[in-house]
Amino acid sequence: MALLLAVPPAGAQTTVDYDTDDDGLIEIDSAAKLIALRYDLDGSGAADSSGDNTSYAAGFPTPLSTQCPSSACTGYELTGNITLTAAWTPTGSYTATFEGNGNTISGLSVTVSSGNAGLFGNISTATGVIRNVGLINPAVSSSSSGGASAGALVGNAGAGSRIDASYVSGGSVTASENSLDVGGLVGHSRGSIRASYSTAQVIVSGTRANKMLRARAASLTDRGGK
Repeated sequence: MALLLAVPPAGAQTTVDYDTDDDGLIEIDSAAKLIALRYDLDGSGAADSSGDNTSYAAGFPTPLSTQCPSSACTGYELTGNITLTAAWTPTGSYTATFEGNGNTISGLSVTVSSGNAGLFGNISTATGVIRNVGLINPAVSSSSSGGASAGALVGNAGAGSRIDASYVSGGSVTASENSLDVGGLVGHSRGSIRASYSTAQVIVSGTRANKMLRARAASLTDRGGK
């Protein structure tokens, strides 16, 4: 007996499961998918607004509607190393999990004149978690003012947020004296940072800024240099 194969009609799109291990974390294996994360800050697997649908679909076209557990997806995870080749726009307030699985992100280049600077501009609340990821030779530059923060991984980490087992290797974070909080890993944190470090060069212009940076470095040393 001949085996009949179902063939999608012409023009039909095939849905894709982007959470193949069913752990609630959507898998990122390309720069396009990492960029798409910026349009889904709660990690639900859908764009935050209808206006973001096209931008999100550039990384995740035709997702399978049932890919997430019944409790919904809760963030993203890297399944391999990522290399960015275009300038990066920091995320808004990310409130989900970002699991690096020990992988790295290279080629991060951020230049901002307003707002927080970093791979993640801001993570907030107890659901904002970044873990097990490394940044290789990032270049972050901020001329922001008005209380903005700059760090390679996260600009501002809010109360209740967590950063675990993550690092920055090489690169630089540069800011003017108007950028009030600057650091190699995180610019400003009111959350938890554990087993993480940065070897990035931190460059801050202005006498006032340098004094603040030295005070911040001393504070971090008192907490174990995290």
